[in-house]
Amino acid sequence: MPQRDADDPLLWGALPWRAYNTPTRTIRYALGAQELCYPNAPVGHFFRFGQIVPIIRGNGIYQPAIDKSINLLRTGRWVHIFPEGKINQTDQLIRLKWGVGRLLMEYGGPTIAEGGKPMNDVEMPIVVPIYHLGMEDILRLYPNNDSPIFPKLGMPLTIVFGEPIEFDSLMQEYKEGKIGEVEARVKITERVFEALEELKLVALRLHKEQEARIEQDMITKGRWWWVKPVGWGW
Repeated sequence: MPQRDADDPLLWGALPWRAYNTPTRTIRYALGAQELCYPNAPVGHFFRFGQIVPIIRGNGIYQPAIDKSINLLRTGRWVHIFPEGKINQTDQLIRLKWGVGRLLMEYGGPTIAEGGKPMNDVEMPIVVPIYHLGMEDILRLYPNNDSPIFPKLGMPLTIVFGEPIEFDSLMQEYKEGKIGEVEARVKITERVFEALEELKLVALRLHKEQEARIEQDMITKGRWWWVKPVGWGW
């Protein structure tokens, strides 16, 4: 769930260094609002090198950004999306967009009646849910546009990676014609929402524990505890 414009670059600091050994294969593509990421040529080039696919918010699920994402998945690339489709600086999930449903449905191909393959012959992409807390404090978005440019350091940040979400049984129902296209898309989106709700509970618990540890470290080690090297006797 996006809490700030800096969510996407800051999130991947949690990845191990080996993930950057072959960046053309392991670094994610992400969907970014066209009006923010591509307002002019220089800024657009910056985000293009960052593998940001421009999406037009409000144009629905049938648009070039979703088409490109499906093609990227088919070539084995990693596509990262914020399914809420907007910045949300609360700990409450809002309704997810149906784009994630279309991504998976079209990747899986048409129904069997339309000449598609059964699910046993289809290798679906791995869908890993991610929930994070703390971005809103690191770089808060103020309503009067007086937002800070530089992030606050030493703030707690919790990132929880969940187990891959299973869609095979649901996709099989769609393939066999037991449920229609719209219903399948809605159910896929609902399953993603449920997975994020479960992760939220874990993230809230871990974040509270982390806040307590940081508060104790500030008392025992001082305000600048977070810049002191580990193992130096601080």
